Amino acid sequence: MAKLYTLDGTNIKGISLTDAQSWIDAGFTDWFPDGTKLTQTNAYSINGWLHRCVNIRASTMAALPWSVYRGDNAVATSDGDNDAMTRDMDWIDDLPSLLYLAEGALTILSVAYVYKQRTRGKRIDTLKWLAPTTMTPKWTRDGIDHFERRIGSDVYHLPPEDVVYFRLPNMLHETEPAPSPVAAALADIGVLVNLTEFASQFFKRGAIRATLLTVDGMPQEAERQRLKSWWERAMAGIGNAFGAEVVSAAVRPVVVGDGVESLNNDSLTAEKRESISTALGVPHSLVMSNAANFATAQADRLNFYDTTIIPASRIIERALNRQLFDAMGYRFAFRPE
Repeated sequence: MAKLYTLDGTNIKGISLTDAQSWIDAGFTDWFPDGTKLTQTNAYSINGWLHRCVNIRASTMAALPWSVYRGDNAVATSDGDNDAMTRDMDWIDDLPSLLYLAEGALTILSVAYVYKQRTRGKRIDTLKWLAPTTMTPKWTRDGIDHFERRIGSDVYHLPPEDVVYFRLPNMLHETEPAPSPVAAALADIGVLVNLTEFASQFFKRGAIRATLLTVDGMPQEAERQRLKSWWERAMAGIGNAFGAEVVSAAVRPVVVGDGVESLNNDSLTAEKRESISTALGVPHSLVMSNAANFATAQADRLNFYDTTIIPASRIIERALNRQLFDAMGYRFAFRPE
């Protein structure tokens, strides 16, 4: 079996190319110089392409027309005047922003949570968004016993009847949500993140490539460290980009790394962007607005609704009805037509 041999301190470690866990244990999942791991949440914060794709999904969901029915009569609509709504639904005007947040969270983390804030009379007063990173459902054999909300060192237990819980259905697990679209695209996102990070670090070093310093003879460890410190101090950093130094002829720098010109790989960048868009179900032309013609743009937009937004809206719609509207005698429905 093919193996990669790496140095780990003083030990030589052989890692099978097919053993993913060994690669994780060896630290090959570090994506940044400080050892930070790439996750769904920080990927959304630092990668512009992914950020745009998530926002397109969330914004489109928030703009999707909807109605709230009592029986066959629509008592509230997304584009109507809802001032005459019954008193037990004063929070209806906040629904578009909650739909935006729910779709965004489902795309990034597969889950979303909304808290039913009640009055003393147990009437729902407002719907409060809960950050999904603070919430954990606690399952028993009979279902969800409670939701644990952790903020810093404080832990709260929320009853299931007070929380609207959205999750992507998982065909491989009974209680865990399915992997999110962002999780499916994480490897491709990592390539783009590393390209950006490489360029950033390259210019922070004063546009100096990775370099070996060779010296004559066998200098002591202290001398080698002193030479290394001198090189980093003299050449590294953007402030020294145009500096000049006088060095001994016995010190010879040997360039071993690539420069920023190696990043000029448009086909690789385009491939990874298309993979991210595909994983998130967003046509590439919608992100870039570069469709060849109007007909293509229209076809891509309709395909986006048919294969991504409408199926995702049904997940949100069912959760809202089961956990919120049914008990109040109402029915919520999206109207994509």
